[in-house]
Amino acid sequence: MDWLYGATALEPSEEPPMFTPVPLASAEADILTETGGVKRS
Repeated sequence: MDWLYGATALEPSEEPPMFTPVPLASAEADILTETGGVKRS
């Protein structure tokens, strides 16, 4: 486990955020609800 927590590992406070939350309001609702999220031709 030294390789994981060794001198080159970042401290938890130095870690970048894992992801950026995306508000659900930004999704195109008509595409998601029309066909259950799957676009069919």
